[in-house]
Amino acid sequence: MLSYLNQRGLRGKILLGSVWSLFTLALVCLAINFFHPCIFSFDERHEYVTGPGRHLAFVFQIVLYVAASIYTLYAGRKLSGEQRSRHVAVGLTCIVMELFSVWQILQPQHPIYAMGLIVGICVIHSFVEARERKEKEIYKSARREDQKKRVTFTQIAEALAANYDVIYYVDAKDASYISYECRNIYGKLDAKKSGDDFFADLQNDIPKVVHKGDRDLVGDFLDKDHLISALASQKNCGLDYRIVASGKTHYVRMTVQKTDDGSHYIIGVENIDEEIKREKQHLKALNIEKELARRDELTGVKNKTAYNELERSVQANIDNGMDYLPFGLVVFLRGSDYVNKESLMKSLRAQVLENHRSGFGPVLASGMAEYLPKKDTLVAEIFDRADKEMYKNKKTIKAG
Repeated sequence: MLSYLNQRGLRGKILLGSVWSLFTLALVCLAINFFHPCIFSFDERHEYVTGPGRHLAFVFQIVLYVAASIYTLYAGRKLSGEQRSRHVAVGLTCIVMELFSVWQILQPQHPIYAMGLIVGICVIHSFVEARERKEKEIYKSARREDQKKRVTFTQIAEALAANYDVIYYVDAKDASYISYECRNIYGKLDAKKSGDDFFADLQNDIPKVVHKGDRDLVGDFLDKDHLISALASQKNCGLDYRIVASGKTHYVRMTVQKTDDGSHYIIGVENIDEEIKREKQHLKALNIEKELARRDELTGVKNKTAYNELERSVQANIDNGMDYLPFGLVVFLRGSDYVNKESLMKSLRAQVLENHRSGFGPVLASGMAEYLPKKDTLVAEIFDRADKEMYKNKKTIKAG
């Protein structure tokens, strides 16, 4: 009973001492009874005859049971839950033993006391069994809830695996983690790696995997303080960067978000090579489209749209206080300008040198090339000669 009540205080020690004292006294009395029958004896007809010691032993037991029942039932009123149930069970068992002990005194020829023990054990067992059933239900309920959480996480993880190649599940408190890698098109996950500190292992993995041009970027992004700050105001955050695998560079995207209860980080990494490729193709097509929009469909010469863009660029440079205009200018000479091309070029360069010495007026390098019918087949050839002459003039201007 003391073990069942889990009593380890002074009262429990007193009760246990009383039981042991009664047991020891019973053994002593039984030993004496062999020589001087004081508990029981048998008459000439071999019938059982009770002695005063037997009645005295039952009286002691009844007093002990009464005290125990009063204490346990009274103490149980102040308790709750499992402890209260245990005290009530012991109190009822003591009452049962009191009644059967009195009955045994009145009916010494029948095993009444043994019947009382059986009934008392049944009372205790009924409470124990009820408690065990309750504990089993609690255990089963907790297990079902745990399985539900596991299934839910597995479902979520496998759903994420449809988009991500690698998923890290990181504890927000101690940084322990496990990583999952998607190994087939159906989103099946395989546990690949686990560790005690995601952020410490990260410092070792970045130089091995991440492109050297993006290592600092990834390290700063996955800093624990940065993640806490970033996810405080938004549901998730992400970063595009490059990795090197099997000697080839790949573009990947990392997305980080917290679980609803804030206990874990879910970090997904996906390959975005195809997306980057499509973006580059789209940008190239867009640039071609823009370039076509700047030229006349018939002649291929830059049109009003190109001029407006150039005008806005030049005006922006002027507005920003630039003292030079970073663009080239191509002029085709005709008629009298072509006839006087040498004198025009000489006057232009003389004015430029004067502007350069005085520090006032525009300064620009110039070059000129003439079309040679027997030699030139492409406009680009003429432009290249003029371009070389322009660089020669540029050196002359700098020399002074």
